[in-house]
Amino acid sequence: MKDEYAVYKKFPTIEQVKEIESLLNENHIETIIGDNIPPVDTTFTGNDLISEFEIRIKQSEFEKANAILEKDCEISIEDVDKDYYLLKFRTHHLQVFK
Repeated sequence: MKDEYAVYKKFPTIEQVKEIESLLNENHIETIIGDNIPPVDTTFTGNDLISEFEIRIKQSEFEKANAILEKDCEISIEDVDKDYYLLKFRTHHLQVFK
């Protein structure tokens, strides 16, 4: 059961799916891409569902995939432009109100 493919994430565009697919494949995770695009043009059916593209991976690979995506999102403060607007705020400005 843990080696069955399951929907890992859904995206609105094929470009986003391809980017994640490439990253996962580089890290030896096999992927399957699917979509929910209706087989008939929606102008004929009147059904205006939003198309979604999904990426499926083995359920046993979910944790590994999460770690890969988290690592890919990490940036260093040195990589942020010095004039980035959030850097102008003080800590008390950025705290969430409870």
